[in-house]
Formats: sequence, structure tokens, C-alpha cells
Amino acid sequence: MHRYYLRLLSFVLCFMILSTNLLFAEPALPVPGSVAKQEINTYRLSKYDVMNIVVLGMPSAASELGFSNIMVGPDGFANLPYVGSVYLSGLTIPEATVLLTEKLGQYIKIPGMTIMITSYGPRQVYVMGEVEKPGIYDLRWERMNILSAISSAGGIGKRGQPKRVQLVRMVDNEIETKEINFKQLLKKGDLTQNIEVRDGDLIYVSRSGRIDFQADIMPLVNTYFLYRAIRD
Repeated sequence: MHRYYLRLLSFVLCFMILSTNLLFAEPALPVPGSVAKQEINTYRLSKYDVMNIVVLGMPSAASELGFSNIMVGPDGFANLPYVGSVYLSGLTIPEATVLLTEKLGQYIKIPGMTIMITSYGPRQVYVMGEVEKPGIYDLRWERMNILSAISSAGGIGKRGQPKRVQLVRMVDNEIETKEINFKQLLKKGDLTQNIEVRDGDLIYVSRSGRIDFQADIMPLVNTYFLYRAIRD
């Protein structure tokens, strides 16, 4: 009998000690990097961007060689000395640096090159369908994502279907579409759904989960690209 009480007393004491440790234990700190952060997209050149090209080791090279105030035209091409028109739209700064170093290196010695953006061209996206304020919106380059675009349009309306937001993009004269689960982004913080948008993209929020591309989206696409052709 005594042994039974001793065991019971030992069990109670152990339980009290364990409970005290758990009660006063410091909360676990989050592991660095465990909190998801949205990856900042590398900047890509776009039309009407203006840049200076500096060739290292050549004083005043930008002005003397005609490498200052280079603008990316509405067609995505930039006109440069020696090499003429070069397509730069959509390239990152490192990609453009490699391309121009290769092309200009055929005519002048380039020990190193730096591209400096002096002004950024406007970016416009078309947000249509079941949003509060459908229309064309200007976005700063650092806010070129689905969340910013739909937020600019006042958010998705009551009848909108956030699980099937459509992104329409023209690439090499062909239409590409991508479906985004905007609800997954808002409710669960799934940042993979907050994809990058580009100048000229069309974002469409349907009223229901069923989308007829020809009937729902194509008329908007045709109207928008006609507008862009006139604007450009």
C-alpha cells in the first residue's frame, strides 16, 4: 500500500513540475525565413523607359557616344549608336546589359557597362468583369501584380468569382491566358497566386465559375487591344 502511495505521489510531483515548465516556458521564436514574404520581382524594361548607358573606363561616354536618354519605343525597340534598333522590352537590367555589351562590343571596347534608368514609362492594365470599378489603371512598376491591379479597381464585387480570375496577355501576337485563385491569395496568403502583371495585361473576373472565353473575354480583348493600338 505504501509503495502505491509513493508511486502516486511521485507521479503527481512530476506532473506539477512539467506543468510549471510548460506554463512559464518562453514561446518558441519563429525560424528565420519561415514567414512567407513576397518575392520582389526583378525589374523588366518596358516601353517609354528612358536610360543612360555608361561604359566603364570611358569618361563622359554616355554623352560623347550618344548613349544618354535612350528611350524604349512603343514597339519595344531602342535605337542605339552603331547597332541600330535593339529589342529591350521585357528584359531585366542584367539581361539588357549582357545583350548590349555583346552587340556594342563588336564596334567599341567595353571593359564594363552600367544601365541607369532615368525615368520609367507608364504601365497600364485593364481590369474588367465583376469588380467594383472596371477600367484601365496605371500602376507603378513596383506594384505590378494581381493584388494591386484588382485593388485599384476597388476589389472583386459581390457577384464575382475570386477562385477563377483570368489573366490575358498578348505575347508575340498570340493570346496567352492564366487562371488565378484570388481567394487563395486573400484567405490563405498564397503568394504564388499574386503573380506579376505586365503592361497591357487584361484581368477578368467572371460572375460565376463557368467562363465562355469567346463570349466573355474575347470582346474585351478585341476592344482593349484596339484601344492600345490607337493610344500607341
